[in-house]
Amino acid sequence: MSHREIDQICRVFVYNPDGPIQFPGLAFFLLFALFLVSLAAFRNHRTGRVAFTTLFSLYFYYLTSGYAVFVLLSSVAVNFGLSLISVRAKTMACRKTIFISALALNIGLLLSVKYTNFFIDQINGLSPAPLSHLTIMVPLGV
Repeated sequence: MSHREIDQICRVFVYNPDGPIQFPGLAFFLLFALFLVSLAAFRNHRTGRVAFTTLFSLYFYYLTSGYAVFVLLSSVAVNFGLSLISVRAKTMACRKTIFISALALNIGLLLSVKYTNFFIDQINGLSPAPLSHLTIMVPLGV
């Protein structure tokens, strides 16, 4: 194999913002086949299967959405932390406050990622000095 061929193979395993991995593409099916073959190594280890599947899922998310994987991980960490706090809360009022806070954070994240340019369009319809659109990569699944 030439150095160029090895470089092309390696590019499949790194996020490319100009051409992220697509579901019906060849790279997707190759990675999925690699996942299935690798998963067989954990057939007798439930915890290993769960850990491998989680890590591979995060890696695949990175290949499709780039560094938005950190937005996902941050959201998961905040929600997990709030759920732990909620479980330890003494009163129902405290639990409801934590739940509403978590809901507000998640809706805020959704609005900021998915609808920012929509809101800019609405402001531009009312303003004589238009704002320019922001380049926001919407993470897969949002």
